[in-house]
Amino acid sequence: PLASLVGVAAVAIASAALPRVARVSPDAQLVLRCVAGFQRPVSWPLLLEVCGLTDDALSGALRDALGRHLLTDEHDGD
Repeated sequence: PLASLVGVAAVAIASAALPRVARVSPDAQLVLRCVAGFQRPVSWPLLLEVCGLTDDALSGALRDALGRHLLTDEHDGD
């Protein structure tokens, strides 16, 4: 059934991503966990509040995760 294929695909994707996640900084791992919990784009102020990081630490964590293609920037330039 389709549901079992979706489950297999999710496991395969997670298995492929986990080694990349392990190579980012602890702050980047924290940000990834926070973002995953929202399952939607998250604003800078909300990430600061939820992750409890400073501006500089959050900026570095996001650069790390973005640089390893674990996150995408959906900022629209507004």
